Amino acid sequence: MYKNRLSTYFIIIVVSIIFLGAFIRHSQAEDTKGLAIEELMRKAERVRTLIKEKEAVGIGITKALKLDMESRIAAEKGDLDLAGRLLDDAIKSLTEMSDKGKLERSDKYPLKNPDFEKGDRSTRNTIDGWIDLEKIGFSTSDRTASYLWDNEIAHAGKGSAKIIKTSPTGDAGLTQEISELKVGKWYQASVWIKTVDILPTVVFDSLQSGVNMSIVCFIRGVPTPVFFKTFPIQMTQDWREEKIVFVAPEESERISVLLGAQAVTGTVWFDDVSIVSVPPPDISKTASIDRDSLNKYGGLKHIKGKKTGFFHVEEIHNRWWLIDPEGNGFIVVGVSLANIDQVGSDLYKNNLPKYYKSAEEWVEKTSRRLKEWGFNTVIQSDPALSKLFVYEDAIGPRSAISVPVTDASHPNPNRFPDIFDEKFKQSLDKEAATVTKIQKDNPRLLGYFLGNELPWSGNPLKRQELFDIYFSLPSDRPGKKAVINFLINRYANNVKAFKTVWGTKINKFEELLTYTEINGGIKDRTRIQLDKSAFLRFVADTFFEMHYSIIRKYDTNHMILGVRFVGNIAPSEVLEAMDKYVDVVCFQPYDAVAPIELFERSWHYHKKPILITEFGFKAMDSGLPNTKGPGYTFKTQKERGLWYERYIFRLIESPLIIGWVWYQYVDQPASGRTADGENNNFGLLNIEDQPYFDLVNRMKEIHSKIYPSLLNSIK
Repeated sequence: MYKNRLSTYFIIIVVSIIFLGAFIRHSQAEDTKGLAIEELMRKAERVRTLIKEKEAVGIGITKALKLDMESRIAAEKGDLDLAGRLLDDAIKSLTEMSDKGKLERSDKYPLKNPDFEKGDRSTRNTIDGWIDLEKIGFSTSDRTASYLWDNEIAHAGKGSAKIIKTSPTGDAGLTQEISELKVGKWYQASVWIKTVDILPTVVFDSLQSGVNMSIVCFIRGVPTPVFFKTFPIQMTQDWREEKIVFVAPEESERISVLLGAQAVTGTVWFDDVSIVSVPPPDISKTASIDRDSLNKYGGLKHIKGKKTGFFHVEEIHNRWWLIDPEGNGFIVVGVSLANIDQVGSDLYKNNLPKYYKSAEEWVEKTSRRLKEWGFNTVIQSDPALSKLFVYEDAIGPRSAISVPVTDASHPNPNRFPDIFDEKFKQSLDKEAATVTKIQKDNPRLLGYFLGNELPWSGNPLKRQELFDIYFSLPSDRPGKKAVINFLINRYANNVKAFKTVWGTKINKFEELLTYTEINGGIKDRTRIQLDKSAFLRFVADTFFEMHYSIIRKYDTNHMILGVRFVGNIAPSEVLEAMDKYVDVVCFQPYDAVAPIELFERSWHYHKKPILITEFGFKAMDSGLPNTKGPGYTFKTQKERGLWYERYIFRLIESPLIIGWVWYQYVDQPASGRTADGENNNFGLLNIEDQPYFDLVNRMKEIHSKIYPSLLNSIK
């Protein structure tokens, strides 16, 4: 569906032109038809030229590409008129992008020496315009890192910035303040990166360690800066361009670019940094939805898919859609934790008797509120609301907490199960049988989540990846036996080959059962990292295959929604493994602006539509501490609404997105939730049941324009 590489576009266009050329040779005797084909050739060449121009400025061209492919099919069938009309539509689509899609540089370029053409190799860190983290007193800077101007390796021109990092701890990076940016305006930042042996040493749940570019925005009166980050790169790769779209926040005191290497060892080169303005994603002028256009589920009658009686996904008009039970297109606009009993606090529940005579009255008013504000889905919410909205259920590791592999030292309270333990499989089967007995014929159920924010990346406090955690288990644990058998199979029972890589002195693999970690002599860190990566893929494949086969044994009607990944990325090994077993991939990104570049990168591994199952913003005027938990804090409820608008407008630009869920319905307590201490203004209303009208009114307006905007994009 989604193509991200220019070479792919060119191949398709060239194949089209070759085919048309062959068709011309076959039809030379027919003058009229020959003229028509010549005209098709001209149009196809025009489409190719326009696609090249649009790719050069980073504009999506999916629609035009699809029209070109349809034109080729029409030409193959001999329908030259249709082929010509389709190419005309492609040209029109690409031409219309021109004015609104141009990237423009500021009158004064916002960076000094962005192409690293100026530097001096004779002394440390003499790269004009850039300063390293140690010199600015960055608290976690790696003082052993080397910063060099390299005039032998460059993406273009005669120089690049080179960072050599040998210490496994701390951060290394080059930074400079960006000038000439206008608050509230949108920009695209890009950089070319080359790496050699970038190996992670500390693993993060929300963001894997690696090298990337960050845009860091310091806002007046706001305690923490806002970050926009490109995808973190590891291992060895040739020059590759990374991009991120960001908006300059209101009241920004300063905005900087940071080219960083976080918690890795290895060598990285940066070159050709670019900051250019881009048109803002904007649907504010779109007409609001006509309620008669929606069915009882909130589905859009204009989008027609298969009527199966249950929710599923389809690709229609170059984008992914949920299809509701009546066969209409559906986008999740959801909220989580709409409950009387709030997680970790009774304050909201204790206040409700002031306003409601019964739980039924609360359900009626909450339902009316959510529908008025434009929500159509509830997640982890009151069972009575699930009869009135689209909702979900869960089948997963919560049932097997008796056999976790992660322990209480892990910062993530969601334990990872020992999936090789037969107890886990038995308890999973029991839970699936119970849940599906209730849900399998329910048309309002979207599907089943398989787990929330599981620590696929390991334990950052102990610097353990999932391989290390399984390996540290006692010898009698099924997970420990599984990791040893994995190594035996991976090395074809060749102990000598294993010892060469891992530096250990064992005589046979079975001796590893008594080890809790592998210590030894000289190690091949790159090969070890590949072994750990392969084990993670093995664990993920086992996990998802087990869930898939058990759930499908009891319920073939509903989707499998995968796991809810913490943050905006997930290990590629996990994404690749789950592709065969899930219908949807879910992320929980608390970014300031939807990071669709990262979602699109992940799509190359899993080829599934994406659902955002958790995100939110906080405000200082709520009076809550906002000190524990994810997400950015802004000053006012009005700003929360503004950033929600920016997030959603950006989100729906991607054809991969099938919806989002706001976290959460009610504020957390000022004293903190009992389990984790979270104390944030995430709510649509406070614990006195009073809505934040500056927020919800903005949401209501935005939600009314979602479907019309999507319809406009496919016309």
